[in-house]
Amino acid sequence: MATVFVWEPFGRTALRNNRRNRAAWSSNAPRGSTSRVTVPFNIAEDAEGYIVEAALPGINPNELEISLDEQELTVRGVFQAQELPEGARYHRREQAVGSFERSFRFPLAINGEGVHAGYEHGILTLRLPKAEAAKPRRIEVQTPANVLEG
Repeated sequence: MATVFVWEPFGRTALRNNRRNRAAWSSNAPRGSTSRVTVPFNIAEDAEGYIVEAALPGINPNELEISLDEQELTVRGVFQAQELPEGARYHRREQAVGSFERSFRFPLAINGEGVHAGYEHGILTLRLPKAEAAKPRRIEVQTPANVLEG
């Protein structure tokens, strides 16, 4: 009986028996099923608007559903299972398979007409410009000297 020692640097150390825990080396989900996947997003803000980024490797960008309802952005998609060659099987499967949905509410109004979505090298980038009324603007203080000049 072969025993494998597995070191988990961010968890506990465990002993696993190859024969008994063969399923532990492959996906926990049964074949053909889909599960809910958590996708991390980065959101940054500058004076012009918001930049939203998500790593979505292997996803077809044409199958992403992105919507903006007032100040709430929603991104939905599905990670499809990759087909293995005939006779191959997984020893370990860590890539996500299943659907995801994330929604974010922004504190300032968004110009929905100016939203831009791009997808390159597995990274989804959304640029959401702030509405003109929400952008900071400089207000000049009126003094008797500049009133006479104007």
